[in-house]
Amino acid sequence: MKPIKLYRVEKVYSGRTQNCYCGCSGTYWYPDAATDCPPDERSSARVKRIVNKLNKNLDSVVSGGDIFILTIGRHDWTVYMKPYTNLDMLEDKSEEKSCTLN
Repeated sequence: MKPIKLYRVEKVYSGRTQNCYCGCSGTYWYPDAATDCPPDERSSARVKRIVNKLNKNLDSVVSGGDIFILTIGRHDWTVYMKPYTNLDMLEDKSEEKSCTLN
C-alpha cells in the first residue's frame, strides 16, 4: 500500500473501536480549507497527525475504496479520501517517473 497523500484527505475520524461513527465516541476533523463543516471541526494539524499515524503503520491499515482504517487496541483512526481526479493521475505518473530517474 502506498502512503496516504495529505492533499487528497477529505476528513479524518478518531474514536473508540466497535462503536458507531456518529461522533458520540470520537471526533471528525477536516482540513483548515474545508468549507462544508463547522469551523470548530477544522484542524489541518490534527488531520496531518492522523494521516502520519496511518502512514507509519501501513502494514496494519485496512482499506476499502477511499476509506483507510487503523485500529490499535480499542481505538480507530480513519481517513476518508476525496474522489480521485484526472489531476491525481497526472501527479501519480509524474511521481513514478521521478522515482525511476533516481
